[in-house]
Amino acid sequence: MSIGIFCGIFAMIVAGPIWGKICGNKYFIPVPESVANQADIDESKLPKFGTIVGIILIPLVLIIANSVAKVVPALSAVQPVLAFLGEPFVALTIAVIAAMPGISAMSPLYLACVTAAIAGGSTVCSHFNDSGFWLVKSLVGMDEKTTLKTWTIMETLVGGVGFLVALVISFFA
Repeated sequence: MSIGIFCGIFAMIVAGPIWGKICGNKYFIPVPESVANQADIDESKLPKFGTIVGIILIPLVLIIANSVAKVVPALSAVQPVLAFLGEPFVALTIAVIAAMPGISAMSPLYLACVTAAIAGGSTVCSHFNDSGFWLVKSLVGMDEKTTLKTWTIMETLVGGVGFLVALVISFFA
């Protein structure tokens, strides 16, 4: 956890105040009226955490159940097994189990660095298929071009700096 925090601090400094200052000097984006006129939220009226988790899990469970139900009944004896093994969750679980013997030989510090590097790499080049891209674009009121020039570069800085810090730390692991 401390490796992630350490990588995150450097990434936050580069992508936050430094990149924010550059963007702030280059782009003027007024505060949207919907944000400026927003009333304070009464937190007692917000749904409970368990309710939110349940809502998120319902479609996941239904999609998985639907996928399995479509494949199993009408196919030959071997194809359902292959369809099951090819499901993303099962395939990822098998990959994790297969990777465990090799991973167990690594030091905990090195594993933390690998995890931080993977997390950093997942944010690089955020663009049109990233929900955060569209959320920022619509809430802030930017066009796609400006969002690509600001949000995408900021996300790439977060990932790149996080990766580089994890890489440097891994040399000492």
